Amino acid sequence: MANAWTKLTDALLAERIQKGDPEAFSAAYDRYAPALLRHLSYRAPNKETAEDLLSKTFLKCWEYVHSGKKITYLKQFLYTTAQNALTDHYRRKSTADIPSDDLTAYDRPDEHDRATVLLDREFDKIALAEALAKIRPEFRDVLVMRYLDELEINEVAKTLEVTPNAVYVRLHRALKSLKTVLTEKP
Repeated sequence: MANAWTKLTDALLAERIQKGDPEAFSAAYDRYAPALLRHLSYRAPNKETAEDLLSKTFLKCWEYVHSGKKITYLKQFLYTTAQNALTDHYRRKSTADIPSDDLTAYDRPDEHDRATVLLDREFDKIALAEALAKIRPEFRDVLVMRYLDELEINEVAKTLEVTPNAVYVRLHRALKSLKTVLTEKP
């Protein structure tokens, strides 16, 4: 969750970017790229597409600033731009599916070693990605933004251009839908 200090430094960073400071843009990339990539990875068909969308997000940010337009809320701007890049991607490739790896190709090792713990985390990520792929896109979006990206309700609402109340309703329905998908038998 964003605290007052993060919001202040974010505003100062946006101001420095606005003035054309390349170091500030680099700092913004370092600060937000990992979270944005995670956000896109859960919603894009593969890692390469997510990385391409991340590049497009920062390129559009750079172009936006250099066209003379002002960014007030950097984090919100980046998430909105990433959301738009993802939407554009799916519009161009309306038949694109979110793939899932063949889990039968892996043997599960002994449950008491460190490698098992790490593999279990990866299996959990894969299971979550598969479950998210089965729910409605507007539910997936709100879950990823709120719980994986840890955006506040107001930030999610601004990014999706809906009211905070609509976000609460979507979250409730999304969690219910995700629970159904996770508890259904294969």
